[in-house]
Formats: sequence, C-alpha cells, structure tokens
Amino acid sequence: MDKIDSMRKIKLSLLCVKEMLNSSKPEDVKDGFREYAELVDEFYRENKDFVAPQQYETAKTDFEYFMQLIELAVAYYDTNKEGINDR
Repeated sequence: MDKIDSMRKIKLSLLCVKEMLNSSKPEDVKDGFREYAELVDEFYRENKDFVAPQQYETAKTDFEYFMQLIELAVAYYDTNKEGINDR
C-alpha cells in the first residue's frame, strides 16, 4: 500500500470513529477514543518525515486538525509521488 492509499484508509477509518464519538452509548465513545488514538499513532509512525512532534501532539486532541493534517499529507504525497510511495 502506498502512502496516499494509507492516508485514505486512515481518513475513512476516522470518519467511522467520528460516528462512535458522537454515540450516546458510553462504551462506543470509549472505543472511539481508543481507535482515534490508534489512528493518530499509526499516522505519525508512517509520516514522521512529514509531521512534526507538535503536530502529532495537537492531532491527539483535535479531530478537525487531524483531518486537515491528513489532507495536507495526501496533497504532499500526491505532489511528490516519485520516490515517496514505498518509503
């Protein structure tokens, strides 16, 4: 899977997590927070060359910021496709 596909997978998963976070069931919300944290960690692991530690820390607590960060990463990798996809 290349970097852009990975970002799209994370973004799709994030949209599912958003539904969990908006649930009225406490167990869904708890699971949503756990999955959200895992997605942020996965994103950071795969993109340490693109994401600053401060951005990572902000993404941990700001859903909209994280979505924007994913969009920036997709745009970056889309613009710089050659040699990046298989890092």
